[in-house]
Amino acid sequence: MSATVELIAPLAGIPGTSYVIDEVDAGLFTLRSLSEPLRLFVVEGASLPTYQPELDDAQIAALGLTEPDDAELYVVVNPADGTPTLNLLAPIIVNRHSRRGAQLVLDASRWPLRASLDELLAS
Repeated sequence: MSATVELIAPLAGIPGTSYVIDEVDAGLFTLRSLSEPLRLFVVEGASLPTYQPELDDAQIAALGLTEPDDAELYVVVNPADGTPTLNLLAPIIVNRHSRRGAQLVLDASRWPLRASLDELLAS
């Protein structure tokens, strides 16, 4: 699978809003910038059954989501220090119909910035 995504705002600390999502393996994707020499690894939310963030009404409206199935959920993988972690605090949500997306900041008391990938996959 390969699809273009237009973000409604740049990712935190990264310029540009146009990306291509390319599938690498089941549940693992790259998010490749069309304007910068940048490629991030992301995990599809469906691969993480214990991760079910809730969006508020403003976030839902900003992306034009009308049904839960309208949303694709991606989580950024951080390979730092040899042990991959996932940014559960700020997932990337994409409207599968319009291909518009955003990195949304969730409740910091519930979702960590760096969650162990091994622990999430084991649960």
